[in-house]
Amino acid sequence: MLPINLAKPLRRHLVRIKEQHEQDLEDGFGSVHLPFALGRKFPKAAGEWAWQYVFPSSRISVDPRTGKRQRHHMAEGLLQSALKRAVDAAGIVKRANCHSLRHSFATQLLRRGYDIRTVQELLGHSPREITTGVKVLLRLRLALFKRRSVLCWADQRFTSAAATA
Repeated sequence: MLPINLAKPLRRHLVRIKEQHEQDLEDGFGSVHLPFALGRKFPKAAGEWAWQYVFPSSRISVDPRTGKRQRHHMAEGLLQSALKRAVDAAGIVKRANCHSLRHSFATQLLRRGYDIRTVQELLGHSPREITTGVKVLLRLRLALFKRRSVLCWADQRFTSAAATA
């Protein structure tokens, strides 16, 4: 799920990250830790561009599992700190964190009648994880009533925000 107006900035970011990866390869540490048994099955994949992080760390670190010097993903704390600064700068007095943004996003989609299965998939949940609480059941009824695509809502929101900026 990516709003159309974010495609160009993301492409520019990926070009910079690919250049960084190529430099890392030249310097001898342009690989990442692969999940599960993929590293054994595809030994060269760890150094391929397709397996690199979209938001890599600015530093090279030693992987404690293998002892190899590699670039890991950006630390979660950086995003959390940036969000806290943005909330403070905006003058928002309520507590806000990454998890509350995730829930707010899901709630807004459900309120607008989006498909519950799509929302679950976006959040990485399986259908078995749905709570049986009354609020969730009410949202489920609303969502199943309209069944609109989440992508339409995201594009509308980002397009209208860009137009007013």
